[in-house]
Amino acid sequence: MKPYYVSKESLQKLEKEYDHLTKKKRIEMIDALKNAADLGDLKENAEWDATTEELDFLDNRIQTLENILKNAIIYSKKDNQKANLGSTVTLKFDSNIETYQIVGNAELSFYPSPISHESPLGSLLIGKKVGDSFLFQNAGEIFSIQVLDISE
Repeated sequence: MKPYYVSKESLQKLEKEYDHLTKKKRIEMIDALKNAADLGDLKENAEWDATTEELDFLDNRIQTLENILKNAIIYSKKDNQKANLGSTVTLKFDSNIETYQIVGNAELSFYPSPISHESPLGSLLIGKKVGDSFLFQNAGEIFSIQVLDISE
């Protein structure tokens, strides 16, 4: 199985989401499904269709969370000298300055300006130091990038 790199804080958020979905939301959805079934003919029951579709989506999210939690590897930021998982990096893109947090794919929604360590830019950033420069191609454009700062 594929490992999912997450911070301790993100793991706790994922566990909390999993508990909420399995112990509360899924039970509510099953009740809603029973209520929709009570409305009559399932072939012409829009509420049944919508509820089953929502339940399928919920079950897929629960399965994804189970997979993430089963294969989670907790990382911690230890070195502000090199960019790695957990690093906040400030970059100069030609003349623009942008800041990103390098995180695992499973925790992208927990940060205000995340970038996956597996994305094209994120993977190039791993191991870079302040002052390092490199070229990055995105959507046919080539950018000159300089690492201005690395912090936790």
